[in-house]
Amino acid sequence: MFAGSLAAIANFGPISTPELFPTEAHVLAYLVDAHVAWSIALGEARRFRRLDVAALRRVPFPLDRRTSTLEELAGEVASRAPCEPRLALFLNPGWKGGPPLPSAALEGHSLDWQLAVHAALCGRTPGFWQVDRERRVLKVSAFTDWLWGLPTDQPARARKLLELVPPPARLLEAAQEACGPSLQRCTVISAGIDEARLFEASPRR
Repeated sequence: MFAGSLAAIANFGPISTPELFPTEAHVLAYLVDAHVAWSIALGEARRFRRLDVAALRRVPFPLDRRTSTLEELAGEVASRAPCEPRLALFLNPGWKGGPPLPSAALEGHSLDWQLAVHAALCGRTPGFWQVDRERRVLKVSAFTDWLWGLPTDQPARARKLLELVPPPARLLEAAQEACGPSLQRCTVISAGIDEARLFEASPRR
């Protein structure tokens, strides 16, 4: 399904054809879209069916008349947008328990809007946020450990995440009721994610 797109982005990009990327938002959209497309393509490739996701992140592929990997793309996005951690939510390399992939390609002219929409989708995903009122524990997906540009200490990090990746209204109310407005009454922990592969190679016919 992605063959045509992968062939195209192998031969153009911000380095080889900078005139096609008038703003940094257009560059970021290109990099994220490439990461999404290659995450699916590598996950569905028969020759890589025995690799786990961590190994798939290091498989080289052609991009912008050079060679890159999912790991390198994620690093480039982070270095280009150090103050925009929501971009990491698009960079699930293929973990079943990671954030959902976007339903449409990112576009430079609508990047801000797409960031907000996708962050809201991730926050509503079952298991991304969890509140244990009795134990006063707030759990957040361990994938958020990958988000850059956030406070390193809890609960400050969780407070920022609640702003950027909001849970459903009822869950947010429950968290604030149990933990306090600053989350000072709760322990914040990372909830592990299912690291099994989201994509599997199709069987031969």
